[in-house]
Amino acid sequence: NTFICNNQHSSSIMAQKTNGQIVRYQKGKIKFEILTKKGAALKYKQNKLGLQHVLMIDTIFSKLSQGKIAKSTDLKRVFGTSDFNQCVMKILENGDLNLSSKERKQKTENKKNEIIYYINKNYVNPLSNLPHPSTRIAGCMNECKIRIDATKSTKTQALNAIKKMSGKLFFKKANMLNINLTIKYKYDINKIGQIINRISGGCTYQQKWNDNGCSFIMDLNKGDLEELGMKLNGVTNGGDYHLKIIDENINNTFNPINDRSNGS
Repeated sequence: NTFICNNQHSSSIMAQKTNGQIVRYQKGKIKFEILTKKGAALKYKQNKLGLQHVLMIDTIFSKLSQGKIAKSTDLKRVFGTSDFNQCVMKILENGDLNLSSKERKQKTENKKNEIIYYINKNYVNPLSNLPHPSTRIAGCMNECKIRIDATKSTKTQALNAIKKMSGKLFFKKANMLNINLTIKYKYDINKIGQIINRISGGCTYQQKWNDNGCSFIMDLNKGDLEELGMKLNGVTNGGDYHLKIIDENINNTFNPINDRSNGS
């Protein structure tokens, strides 16, 4: 059965709710809610805070405002386990966080910086063959009133921003190197993919699996390639990987009509 807190406990929850943040998770008609300390859920997702420091109340609710505690059978049906810590981790990782206005603003600002970084890394001014300074890109984005969505792809929004800024600023794709990177299976392949995404600002890559390991085939500029090499050395025992430059691609001036790249 669903358990309901008594009135005194329910009042205590509502008092704490004003000082905390709710994380909600829903699958089908089944809903779960947990009450976290302000800012703790984001810090947990950024690996800056341990699970034991996140919750204000060590309870998983089906309806927090009414003090209804989730059924263990529902937890097991949705998450495959009723273990408290395992379920809380899944809710934190996949649930929707009720952000404060300050946190929403910070998240949007972070996304804007990612977009500026992507443009700066992947496009140059064709008049000088040098990247536009980040401050110039940011100023032009503000002038063109480009809206930022913190939940959408960095690459897609960067390409849309370039289309809107074209005319005020000129863009040409930076010379890219076509790379084939092979990583042995004994290393964390998913982590390597995350490193590539972070350094490149969300480049699209192909993965091929063979006897030697997993191959990542992608286009990177020279600056990103140098940074990738340094990061790979740290996660592959000092450089235990194979990297081959297949070809150097010279790109023409950016054309919004012809550039149909998908966001990642």
